[in-house]
Amino acid sequence: MKLIPLLSILLFASTSCATILTPAKFKYNKCPVDGPRISKYDEIVHDSAREFKLDPALIYSVIETESGFNPRAKSHAGAKGLMQLMGPTARKLGVRDPYHPAQNIYGGAKYLRMLYDEYDGNLSLVLASYNAGPNAVRRHRGVPPAAKKFVRKVMKLKTKYQQKMRG
Repeated sequence: MKLIPLLSILLFASTSCATILTPAKFKYNKCPVDGPRISKYDEIVHDSAREFKLDPALIYSVIETESGFNPRAKSHAGAKGLMQLMGPTARKLGVRDPYHPAQNIYGGAKYLRMLYDEYDGNLSLVLASYNAGPNAVRRHRGVPPAAKKFVRKVMKLKTKYQQKMRG
């Protein structure tokens, strides 16, 4: 029997399922995905969506916009992974390895939920803050010009993924 060091395992649990994440591989225990497969990250996207009460289509659309589903993506600003988490944000969210797909998606979904609560469900402000940062949204008292394209693209893709998930 191979033992895995305790620090290398993250356990995420929700009321209806449990998910175990290891650095080497994401292992999914429960919570089958309803509808057609979208990507190889379906299980963690749907589990994170359930955990944080988000539409999985939103998570898919952020991943596609931010990284094009490339788990090794790194921006010129230093954002990393599928959902392009910045170092300080990733650490605040408990993400140890931003290139680990499950940790990155879970952390990105957690951050979207935090922003969703902060902006009372105003998705445009949530996305603008995710992209440009909360300070930029406060400075501009709304969606900063630099984030407008991101917001439009994610909203359009969200509709596309909602349609895909319906079958």
